[in-house]
Amino acid sequence: MTWRGRSWLPRPPLDWNPVLWREWQRRRATLLTTITWTIYVLLASVLTAKAAFTDHGPSAWYTLSDAEREFPTVVNASLVAIGLLLLSVTSVTSLVEERDRGSLDVLLSTPLPSWHILMAKWLATYRSVLPLAFFPALLAYVLAPAGGAWPDVLRMLGLVLAYGAVITSLGLGLATWIKRPSRALTMSVTIYVLVSISWLPIAMLSERLGFTGFFLAQASPFFMVRELTQAAL
Repeated sequence: MTWRGRSWLPRPPLDWNPVLWREWQRRRATLLTTITWTIYVLLASVLTAKAAFTDHGPSAWYTLSDAEREFPTVVNASLVAIGLLLLSVTSVTSLVEERDRGSLDVLLSTPLPSWHILMAKWLATYRSVLPLAFFPALLAYVLAPAGGAWPDVLRMLGLVLAYGAVITSLGLGLATWIKRPSRALTMSVTIYVLVSISWLPIAMLSERLGFTGFFLAQASPFFMVRELTQAAL
């Protein structure tokens, strides 16, 4: 069952990239996907509002418990981590569905360059990253000191968009190289989860690894978003 909702992004022109125009026209989220993303947006809205309206000013800092101080950082990091996990799934299924229907062979037989087709698939999947970056950037703006919010917002936007680009590329690459859909999906999710939680053992070995450990931990979206949010407080 599919949900016939329209994309909220502007429709690309047909003469620029016909495959991309087709992706914008054709792609419809399943009802399960729509429900999942709706729950994500509602949860993100509630948690972001709670974190934003908690007083983290200098006068309140000493009266907050450790959990309250960490709440905004955990909210931002968790929302990004969960959103990118969903992206690691959709980036694989977008190409798998095309192959299952047999329409991928039709596209490859057209005179269009292969990079046109690949770019269209990539952009159609990557558009899901834009809403993921909204809530972390909004919270960074609210939490930042007066007059100095925009650098934090831009850093947060750039970070989430960069992680989204990597995960989109990884998912499409795995879907291209691995013919079995279930295996490609499992690989995509497994790689993402392992990278995301890698900062935990690295943090435990921080004294031994030093700067190398911090550098390796930057591969984790949870760790980096948490660090940027903490820096904005």
